[in-house]
Amino acid sequence: MYQSPIEMIYTDIQTQIKEEADKCIYEAVQQCGIHVDKDELIKALQYDRRQYERGYLDGYADGMRDKQ
Repeated sequence: MYQSPIEMIYTDIQTQIKEEADKCIYEAVQQCGIHVDKDELIKALQYDRRQYERGYLDGYADGMRDKQ
């Protein structure tokens, strides 16, 4: 299947913008005197996301059971 080179360039630009934004945010947080352990933050956010998904699925299953 043909893949346009424009997509690759766009993806590279997106990656650069995201990296630059991450860098700016990190620097702003440091200027406020706050230390953030990036790895621990990512773990916490992933845990929260899994909890949300589990709650959503449980609620959906309960709702579907109530309809029957």
